[in-house]
Amino acid sequence: MKCVKCGAELRRVRIEEVTVDQCLDCSGIWFDLGELEDVLAKDEIECLRNRIDNNAGHDEMTAPCPVCGGEGNMVLVKDPTHGLHIDTCPVCYGHWLDGGEFDILKSKGLLAGILSIFRNI
Repeated sequence: MKCVKCGAELRRVRIEEVTVDQCLDCSGIWFDLGELEDVLAKDEIECLRNRIDNNAGHDEMTAPCPVCGGEGNMVLVKDPTHGLHIDTCPVCYGHWLDGGEFDILKSKGLLAGILSIFRNI
């Protein structure tokens, strides 16, 4: 699968029983339906930490879903309070987090608020 932001290949990363796809070039992460919530609940997620800071302009970019192609582009769900811009597919409900956004979600304990936003889409 290709990165929705920079086009590089994604690598599969396993966190216990969950497997997600992460870009080696920009550290973005693709989560299929339900995977984001599952991974945020895990304690040992060091393998997903942002290692690269070359995401300039990625928040403003839109792209088709890397899994289903979607009905057009993914929808950008914004949480300006915490600086998050989560791309969500309106067809398969997968989520794309740009590099560093997973760290923000995990460190701020924002899971409940983010789940509430997604339930209202």
